[in-house]
Amino acid sequence: MELRRWHLICRPDCTSRYLLCGPKLSKEIVESFEHHYLYELRSIQDRLRNEIHSFKTENVEEEVVKEMMTMIKNTRTKMMKFVTEEKGNIVPRACKDAFWNMCNVLNLFYATNELETRFLVL
Repeated sequence: MELRRWHLICRPDCTSRYLLCGPKLSKEIVESFEHHYLYELRSIQDRLRNEIHSFKTENVEEEVVKEMMTMIKNTRTKMMKFVTEEKGNIVPRACKDAFWNMCNVLNLFYATNELETRFLVL
């Protein structure tokens, strides 16, 4: 399954959040692989969540939705590892936390039941 890598709304949303509330970021940090990787992980989750929501209204096979939920879980695991990693990163922790928190907000926004909500916030 191929995914679009960049979700258009992701960039301004996260950028404005940590630019207004977080540490000042240099051009080097903003253009770094790490920073782009955070956007990529977050946009994958956004896109999959949105697709799942669309599929549920269209009565698409449950197997497809389960596969996408697994992809979301794997992407969240990668993101959590990256966010909590301290060594060798140039992106400040506050910036990484802003990305992580935004993922949690979007997951709650798309959650459909209490069990799923508990699973996604972990």
